[in-house]
Formats: sequence, structure tokens, C-alpha cells
Amino acid sequence: MIRGVIFDLGDTLVTQAPLAGGDANLEAASAILPLVEEYSGYSPSAEELAAAIGRNLQDAVVESYESNHSQPDTEALFHDVLDDLGCSLPREHARTVLDGYFRRYYESMAPLADVMETLTLAKGLALKLGILANVLWGPELLRDRLRRIGIARSINCMVLSYEIGWMKPFPGAYREVLQRMDLRPSEVVMVGDDPYVDVIGAQRAGLKAIWKRLDMGLAPPEGARPHQIIDSIRQLLPAVAEMV
Repeated sequence: MIRGVIFDLGDTLVTQAPLAGGDANLEAASAILPLVEEYSGYSPSAEELAAAIGRNLQDAVVESYESNHSQPDTEALFHDVLDDLGCSLPREHARTVLDGYFRRYYESMAPLADVMETLTLAKGLALKLGILANVLWGPELLRDRLRRIGIARSINCMVLSYEIGWMKPFPGAYREVLQRMDLRPSEVVMVGDDPYVDVIGAQRAGLKAIWKRLDMGLAPPEGARPHQIIDSIRQLLPAVAEMV
């Protein structure tokens, strides 16, 4: 019997801007540009800064997925970016600048269609709800955003890779959220848009998995065999009801 649901975050519950390219990347870089100028005495263009930050963050995530799934050192990556641009940012100011960047990036997040209604219904059915998400920086900034858009009030626990040191699909990440929910793997289903991280990763940890595909009619990639496939979060509870 399914007693709990673990959600991925980006493109599952909320909109997710790409790390590299896109308006959120540029707006976040523009937001910290005055701080970069103040602390380093050098000013790249907003576009130059956005491209360098986005590229390095995206590369770090890919490298983690392809290696041991350890959490990237975002502060060190950020210094590398600025050093490459000729910005000598004092170490003591790095966290202030990173907070400014990710605060603006998280502001782009908004609930996807039917998410709030589905979470409310799931709570009414006495399901325990968790979030398991890969986060590069600022867990409290993210939690604040999720509180302000209303998602956090329906969630029993939230496990973020930044805080535990491991990214999905590392098995320990799933064990951590299961422990906090006080449920066995057989009692929980993982819901996410990434067939490798959210489906295969969860199944390897003993959980059932629902793939929330982004394109209707898209077949799972080779090796991914989700227990259910949904195209909208409003299909979640009927899908869970069919699972034993």
C-alpha cells in the first residue's frame, strides 16, 4: 500500500529555468553585477557573467551525475568563474554574492498547473508528502520561496542535496527522505520528470516510480520502466490508487 509520495521539484511541482541560458540566468547575473563591481573593482557584462556562471554550474551537475553523485562545491565553482573573468572577489563576500544570484534565480519558480490542488487532496488522503531535490546553493532561500508560493505547507519533509552532500540518484539520498518520513521503500512512490534520476534512481533504492513526462506521447528511454506514466500532476492520485 502506498502511504507516501516523494516529489522531484523542478518541472514536477514548479517551473524550472535552465541553469545556463534563459531569462532567469541573465536576471540573476544582473542582480549580482553591482556586488561583483563593488567587491572586485571589475565589471564584466551581465551577459558574460551569466554565460560563465550558467555554464560552470551546468557542467558541475553533469560531472556529478557521471561520477559519484557528490554535491558540487558551488562556492569554489563561483570563485573559479570570477577568477576566469578577472574578478578578484574577496572570499568573505562570496556567500553574499551567491545568495543574491540564487535568490533571484528561485524567484522565477512558480507552481505548475494543478499542483496546489493535488497536494491538498493528497494531504486529505493522509498521504505523507516529501520533496527530494538537487540544489546547488541556498536551501533556506529555496524553502522561503516554496513557503511564499504555498507549496511548503503541504510537505511533511524536504531533503535537499546541498544539505546532505549527495545528489540524486545516489541511493543515500532516497534513504534519507524515507527515514524522515518514517516509511519503508515499498510504501513510497517517487514522482519526477527525469527518467534516469527520478525513475531508475528511485527504483534502485527500492521505491516505486511515476514518470511525469514533459511531452505527451514520449516513450521512456531505454532502461527506464516506470510503474506509471503521467502527463500532468492532476493524474497523480488516480495513478497512485492503481498501485499496490
